Amino acid sequence: MKRFSTQKAEIMRIKSFYRQLILEGRVDTSHESIKKLLGPDCAFHIYRIKKMKSNLK
Repeated sequence: MKRFSTQKAEIMRIKSFYRQLILEGRVDTSHESIKKLLGPDCAFHIYRIKKMKSNLK
């Protein structure tokens, strides 16, 4: 098993934390940022949901 350095482990922990916040809808950010953190497929669905919600207002 490959061991991570402390710095890499901390980066992974922070990315995971923000990923969870985005998935829960507690953080509002750009489509490009979401795509970098979550991947294009997941980002598309989140962006679509945000767009639908904004149309309801």
